Amino acid sequence: MPGFQDLPQGSRPLLVSHGIALGCLVSTILGLPAWAERRLRLRNCSISRVDYQESLWLASGWVVETAGDISHLDAPALDELQR
Repeated sequence: MPGFQDLPQGSRPLLVSHGIALGCLVSTILGLPAWAERRLRLRNCSISRVDYQESLWLASGWVVETAGDISHLDAPALDELQR
């Protein structure tokens, strides 16, 4: 995600996209092939959080904080997996 590291300290950008694209992003951050998104359950309207972390001890890079959180929804998300 080029450019996100250049935002002012404390910025909290929001990225909204289709589930497959976000699944590919999460898969890639986890070091999995992009097609592995099919193994993730990123429901419609779910929230995934990623963070870029600088580290002196570990490799700096993107970290998946949460993936596919639906706790903010009143009812289960309906998507193609439930048909």
